[in-house]
Amino acid sequence: MKFRCSIALLICLLTSGLVGAENGTTGSPPYSGFLKTVYPKLQASTEQEGLWSYIDSSRDFKPYTKLMFEPVKFYNPPYQTGNAVETRKLYDMRNEMFAALTKPFNPGYELVNRPGPDVLRVRVSVFGVDMVKPDWKLGDNIPIKKVLDLASGGQVVPVMTAEMEVLDADGKTVAAAVAQRKGSKRSFKDDKLIWEDLQPIVDDWANGLRLKLDQLRGVSSSKN
Repeated sequence: MKFRCSIALLICLLTSGLVGAENGTTGSPPYSGFLKTVYPKLQASTEQEGLWSYIDSSRDFKPYTKLMFEPVKFYNPPYQTGNAVETRKLYDMRNEMFAALTKPFNPGYELVNRPGPDVLRVRVSVFGVDMVKPDWKLGDNIPIKKVLDLASGGQVVPVMTAEMEVLDADGKTVAAAVAQRKGSKRSFKDDKLIWEDLQPIVDDWANGLRLKLDQLRGVSSSKN
């Protein structure tokens, strides 16, 4: 079965991340309105940069062995600087995103297209990608000075921001997150953004999510 959607920021949903961060998250999460009334529940991570998340601590995740994804939504950031990647360019990468993000879940989980009592329904919004200086810190707003610096060229790296919401069969939110992740592949301001620029971000999210889901369900993370 072919899926049209990407789970680009589902990875941030429940994960504390496989890649350690020097600092925790500070400030408020970016806001697009996608999560509606869930924003007040989001808590900044003390261990990972650029992550604000919520998990229903009363929920038993063990029965959830299937995942259903709604078509991914793409938004440009509201500040829309000259360094924001056009939504069209991200949309063209949706199939690569989906393939990379779903790979760690097989075996162990089933991707389905119908809701059910053992299914988590996932809504994802890719809330823009910006090209920033390598020393830019996650969780920061795009400083005007750095925007001006970028106008003169120089090396840049991608920063992807996303929002997501996970619901049970009754439509109740069991988890949600706003997440940012900075890529490591450097390019120059005028270079064309390609999938290889974003793949390291997506791979980290995918592996981290598989690990966290297994932990919440109390099962082995061996993927066997």
